[in-house]
Amino acid sequence: MNAKNFIIILSPVLICIIVFLLPSDWQNELALNSLHLNLWGWFTNVLVHYNLQHLVNNLAIYILAIISGYLILPVQGKKEFSKYFFILIFVSILFIFFIETLFRIFHFIPNVLNQRGFSGISAASLGFLCFSLSRRFQFRFGNQNEVGILLTFIYFLFLPSLALIVWNLSKVFSILVFLLWLGLILLVIWNNRKAKSTDKIAKLNWAEYILFGIIMFILFCGAYLLVPPIIKVNDPIVDIFAHLLGFISGLTTAFWFFALKNY
Repeated sequence: MNAKNFIIILSPVLICIIVFLLPSDWQNELALNSLHLNLWGWFTNVLVHYNLQHLVNNLAIYILAIISGYLILPVQGKKEFSKYFFILIFVSILFIFFIETLFRIFHFIPNVLNQRGFSGISAASLGFLCFSLSRRFQFRFGNQNEVGILLTFIYFLFLPSLALIVWNLSKVFSILVFLLWLGLILLVIWNNRKAKSTDKIAKLNWAEYILFGIIMFILFCGAYLLVPPIIKVNDPIVDIFAHLLGFISGLTTAFWFFALKNY
Protein backbone atom coordinates (compact mmCIF):
# COMPACT_ATOMS: atom_id res chain seq x y z
CA MET A 1 0.00 0.00 0.00
CA ASN A 2 1.46 3.32 -1.03
CA ALA A 3 1.64 6.23 1.40
CA LYS A 4 -1.02 8.31 -0.34
CA ASN A 5 -3.72 5.65 -0.16
CA PHE A 6 -2.73 4.73 3.39
CA ILE A 7 -3.21 8.36 4.50
CA ILE A 8 -6.50 8.61 2.61
CA ILE A 9 -7.85 5.46 4.27
CA LEU A 10 -6.83 6.49 7.78
CA SER A 11 -7.86 10.16 7.53
CA PRO A 12 -11.53 9.51 8.48
CA VAL A 13 -10.34 7.47 11.48
CA LEU A 14 -8.19 10.34 12.70
CA ILE A 15 -10.97 12.89 12.18
CA CYS A 16 -13.50 10.72 14.07
CA ILE A 17 -11.12 10.42 17.03
CA ILE A 18 -10.51 14.19 17.08
CA VAL A 19 -14.26 14.92 16.94
CA PHE A 20 -14.85 12.41 19.76
CA LEU A 21 -12.51 14.46 21.96
CA LEU A 22 -14.41 17.70 21.33
CA PRO A 23 -16.84 19.12 23.93
CA SER A 24 -20.29 17.51 23.77
CA ASP A 25 -21.93 20.79 22.72
CA TRP A 26 -19.69 20.96 19.67
CA GLN A 27 -20.45 17.34 18.83
CA ASN A 28 -24.19 18.03 19.02
CA GLU A 29 -23.77 20.79 16.46
CA LEU A 30 -22.13 18.32 14.08
CA ALA A 31 -24.85 15.68 14.51
CA LEU A 32 -27.83 15.54 12.16
CA ASN A 33 -30.92 16.83 13.92
CA SER A 34 -34.06 15.97 11.95
CA LEU A 35 -35.94 18.87 13.62
CA HIS A 36 -33.30 21.48 12.83
CA LEU A 37 -31.59 20.48 9.60
CA ASN A 38 -28.46 22.22 8.39
CA LEU A 39 -26.28 21.66 5.36
CA TRP A 40 -23.12 20.51 7.15
CA GLY A 41 -24.99 18.02 9.33
CA TRP A 42 -25.64 15.82 6.30
CA PHE A 43 -21.93 15.06 6.17
CA THR A 44 -20.52 15.78 9.64
CA ASN A 45 -22.94 13.45 11.47
CA VAL A 46 -20.86 10.44 10.36
CA LEU A 47 -17.92 11.80 12.34
CA VAL A 48 -19.77 11.97 15.66
CA HIS A 49 -20.35 8.99 17.98
CA TYR A 50 -22.46 8.35 21.08
CA ASN A 51 -19.75 6.69 23.17
CA LEU A 52 -16.33 5.04 23.00
CA GLN A 53 -17.71 1.58 22.18
CA HIS A 54 -19.74 3.03 19.31
CA LEU A 55 -16.60 4.69 17.95
CA VAL A 56 -14.34 1.65 18.32
CA ASN A 57 -16.84 -0.79 16.76
CA ASN A 58 -17.45 1.39 13.71
CA LEU A 59 -13.81 2.17 13.07
CA ALA A 60 -12.66 -1.43 13.59
CA ILE A 61 -15.08 -2.73 10.94
CA TYR A 62 -14.15 0.12 8.61
CA ILE A 63 -10.39 -0.38 8.92
CA LEU A 64 -10.50 -4.16 8.46
CA ALA A 65 -12.91 -3.99 5.52
CA ILE A 66 -11.44 -1.07 3.58
CA ILE A 67 -7.81 -2.21 3.93
CA SER A 68 -8.66 -5.82 3.07
CA GLY A 69 -10.66 -4.68 0.05
CA TYR A 70 -7.80 -2.48 -1.11
CA LEU A 71 -5.14 -5.16 -0.70
CA ILE A 72 -6.98 -7.73 -2.85
CA LEU A 73 -7.88 -5.29 -5.62
CA PRO A 74 -6.08 -5.93 -8.92
CA VAL A 75 -3.12 -3.63 -9.55
CA GLN A 76 -5.04 -1.47 -12.00
CA GLY A 77 -7.79 -0.94 -9.45
CA LYS A 78 -5.32 0.17 -6.79
CA LYS A 79 -4.14 2.96 -9.09
CA GLU A 80 -7.65 4.42 -9.19
CA PHE A 81 -8.52 3.73 -5.54
CA SER A 82 -8.09 7.32 -4.31
CA LYS A 83 -10.73 8.54 -6.78
CA TYR A 84 -13.11 5.75 -5.83
CA PHE A 85 -12.64 6.34 -2.11
CA PHE A 86 -14.05 9.87 -2.27
CA ILE A 87 -16.92 8.68 -4.46
CA LEU A 88 -17.65 5.92 -1.91
CA ILE A 89 -17.81 8.38 1.00
CA PHE A 90 -19.77 11.08 -0.83
CA VAL A 91 -22.30 8.82 -2.55
CA SER A 92 -22.86 6.63 0.52
CA ILE A 93 -23.61 9.63 2.76
CA LEU A 94 -26.02 11.19 0.28
CA PHE A 95 -27.65 7.87 -0.63
CA ILE A 96 -28.27 6.90 3.00
CA PHE A 97 -29.52 10.37 3.93
CA PHE A 98 -31.84 10.66 0.91
CA ILE A 99 -33.44 7.21 1.27
CA GLU A 100 -33.82 7.47 5.04
CA THR A 101 -35.34 10.95 4.76
CA LEU A 102 -37.77 9.66 2.15
CA PHE A 103 -38.77 6.73 4.37
CA ARG A 104 -39.20 9.02 7.38
CA ILE A 105 -41.46 11.35 5.44
CA PHE A 106 -43.79 8.42 4.80
CA HIS A 107 -43.28 7.13 8.38
CA PHE A 108 -41.73 3.82 7.34
CA ILE A 109 -38.93 4.36 9.87
CA PRO A 110 -38.88 6.54 13.03
CA ASN A 111 -37.23 9.95 13.23
CA VAL A 112 -33.87 10.22 14.98
CA LEU A 113 -33.34 13.57 16.65
CA ASN A 114 -29.55 13.39 16.67
CA GLN A 115 -28.33 11.02 14.01
CA ARG A 116 -24.63 10.29 14.26
CA GLY A 117 -22.09 7.55 13.65
CA PHE A 118 -19.73 6.11 11.05
CA SER A 119 -21.62 2.82 10.75
CA GLY A 120 -23.08 3.64 7.33
CA ILE A 121 -19.57 4.16 5.93
CA SER A 122 -18.34 1.04 7.73
CA ALA A 123 -21.14 -0.92 6.06
CA ALA A 124 -20.21 0.67 2.71
CA SER A 125 -16.62 -0.50 3.20
CA LEU A 126 -17.95 -4.05 3.66
CA GLY A 127 -19.85 -3.66 0.40
CA PHE A 128 -16.60 -2.57 -1.24
CA LEU A 129 -14.87 -5.62 0.27
CA CYS A 130 -17.59 -7.86 -1.19
CA PHE A 131 -16.90 -6.41 -4.63
CA SER A 132 -13.11 -6.59 -4.27
CA LEU A 133 -13.21 -10.26 -3.35
CA SER A 134 -15.60 -10.94 -6.26
CA ARG A 135 -13.23 -9.11 -8.57
CA ARG A 136 -10.28 -11.12 -7.27
CA PHE A 137 -12.19 -14.36 -7.90
CA GLN A 138 -13.00 -13.16 -11.41
CA PHE A 139 -9.34 -12.48 -12.18
CA ARG A 140 -8.32 -15.79 -10.62
CA PHE A 141 -10.91 -18.12 -12.14
CA GLY A 142 -12.59 -16.39 -15.08
CA ASN A 143 -12.41 -13.90 -17.92
CA GLN A 144 -11.16 -10.57 -16.61
CA ASN A 145 -13.35 -8.62 -19.04
CA GLU A 146 -16.57 -10.66 -18.64
CA VAL A 147 -19.06 -8.72 -16.49
CA GLY A 148 -21.38 -11.72 -16.26
CA ILE A 149 -18.72 -13.78 -14.52
CA LEU A 150 -18.08 -10.92 -12.10
CA LEU A 151 -21.81 -10.71 -11.30
CA THR A 152 -21.87 -14.45 -10.61
CA PHE A 153 -19.14 -14.10 -7.99
CA ILE A 154 -20.92 -11.04 -6.54
CA TYR A 155 -24.10 -13.08 -6.12
CA PHE A 156 -22.03 -15.86 -4.56
CA LEU A 157 -20.76 -13.47 -1.86
CA PHE A 158 -23.69 -11.04 -1.54
CA LEU A 159 -26.39 -13.60 -0.74
CA PRO A 160 -24.65 -15.17 2.30
CA SER A 161 -23.68 -11.65 3.43
CA LEU A 162 -27.33 -10.60 3.23
CA ALA A 163 -28.39 -13.73 5.11
CA LEU A 164 -25.98 -12.85 7.93
CA ILE A 165 -27.02 -9.18 8.00
CA VAL A 166 -30.71 -10.06 8.54
CA TRP A 167 -30.09 -13.11 10.79
CA ASN A 168 -30.91 -11.23 14.00
CA LEU A 169 -33.94 -9.58 12.39
CA SER A 170 -35.62 -12.58 10.75
CA LYS A 171 -34.08 -16.01 10.89
CA VAL A 172 -36.76 -17.33 8.51
CA PHE A 173 -35.85 -14.79 5.83
CA SER A 174 -32.16 -15.40 6.45
CA ILE A 175 -32.58 -19.15 5.97
CA LEU A 176 -34.58 -18.59 2.78
CA VAL A 177 -31.79 -16.39 1.38
CA PHE A 178 -29.22 -19.01 2.36
CA LEU A 179 -31.26 -21.75 0.64
CA LEU A 180 -31.50 -19.56 -2.47
CA TRP A 181 -27.71 -19.24 -2.38
CA LEU A 182 -27.29 -23.01 -2.14
CA GLY A 183 -29.80 -23.49 -4.95
CA LEU A 184 -27.87 -21.15 -7.25
CA ILE A 185 -24.63 -23.01 -6.52
CA LEU A 186 -26.25 -26.36 -7.28
CA LEU A 187 -27.75 -24.91 -10.47
CA VAL A 188 -24.33 -23.75 -11.68
CA ILE A 189 -22.80 -27.16 -10.90
CA TRP A 190 -25.65 -28.97 -12.68
CA ASN A 191 -25.40 -26.72 -15.77
CA ASN A 192 -21.66 -27.30 -15.98
CA ARG A 193 -22.08 -31.07 -15.79
CA LYS A 194 -24.94 -31.02 -18.28
CA ALA A 195 -22.85 -29.02 -20.72
CA LYS A 196 -19.94 -31.40 -20.06
CA SER A 197 -17.62 -28.45 -19.75
CA THR A 198 -14.00 -29.29 -20.44
CA ASP A 199 -12.70 -26.00 -19.06
CA LYS A 200 -10.11 -26.53 -16.39
CA ILE A 201 -10.73 -24.72 -13.15
CA ALA A 202 -7.66 -23.04 -11.78
CA LYS A 203 -6.50 -24.65 -8.54
CA LEU A 204 -5.65 -22.59 -5.50
CA ASN A 205 -2.42 -22.99 -3.59
CA TRP A 206 -2.37 -23.10 0.21
CA ALA A 207 -1.49 -19.40 0.51
CA GLU A 208 -4.53 -18.44 -1.59
CA TYR A 209 -6.78 -20.68 0.52
CA ILE A 210 -5.58 -18.84 3.63
CA LEU A 211 -5.94 -15.40 2.00
CA PHE A 212 -9.44 -15.99 0.68
CA GLY A 213 -10.46 -17.66 3.93
CA ILE A 214 -9.35 -14.66 6.01
CA ILE A 215 -11.02 -12.14 3.69
CA MET A 216 -14.30 -14.09 3.63
CA PHE A 217 -14.18 -14.36 7.44
CA ILE A 218 -13.83 -10.57 7.72
CA LEU A 219 -16.66 -10.01 5.24
CA PHE A 220 -19.12 -12.42 6.84
CA CYS A 221 -18.29 -11.45 10.43
CA GLY A 222 -18.63 -7.78 9.53
CA ALA A 223 -21.98 -8.46 7.84
CA TYR A 224 -23.26 -10.29 10.92
CA LEU A 225 -22.13 -7.49 13.27
CA LEU A 226 -24.07 -4.86 11.29
CA VAL A 227 -27.19 -6.00 13.17
CA PRO A 228 -26.42 -6.94 16.81
CA PRO A 229 -28.24 -9.87 18.47
CA ILE A 230 -29.98 -7.61 21.01
CA ILE A 231 -31.57 -4.45 19.65
CA LYS A 232 -33.30 -2.00 21.96
CA VAL A 233 -36.53 -0.46 20.77
CA ASN A 234 -35.82 2.84 18.98
CA ASP A 235 -32.13 2.51 19.82
CA PRO A 236 -30.49 5.60 18.23
CA ILE A 237 -27.10 3.91 18.05
CA VAL A 238 -28.15 1.02 15.81
CA ASP A 239 -29.48 2.37 12.51
CA ILE A 240 -30.15 -0.96 10.81
CA PHE A 241 -31.60 0.59 7.67
CA ALA A 242 -28.50 2.77 7.21
CA HIS A 243 -26.29 -0.32 7.53
CA LEU A 244 -28.13 -2.12 4.75
CA LEU A 245 -28.14 0.98 2.54
CA GLY A 246 -24.44 1.50 3.20
CA PHE A 247 -23.56 -2.07 2.22
CA ILE A 248 -25.54 -1.76 -1.03
CA SER A 249 -23.98 1.65 -1.74
CA GLY A 250 -20.43 0.36 -1.29
CA LEU A 251 -21.06 -2.67 -3.50
CA THR A 252 -22.82 -0.80 -6.31
CA THR A 253 -20.42 2.15 -6.44
CA ALA A 254 -17.46 -0.25 -6.61
CA PHE A 255 -19.13 -2.26 -9.38
CA TRP A 256 -19.83 0.91 -11.36
CA PHE A 257 -16.39 2.43 -10.86
CA PHE A 258 -14.13 -0.60 -11.28
CA ALA A 259 -16.18 -2.85 -13.57
CA LEU A 260 -18.49 -0.76 -15.75
CA LYS A 261 -15.77 1.83 -16.33
CA ASN A 262 -13.37 -1.02 -17.23
CA TYR A 263 -10.80 -0.26 -14.54
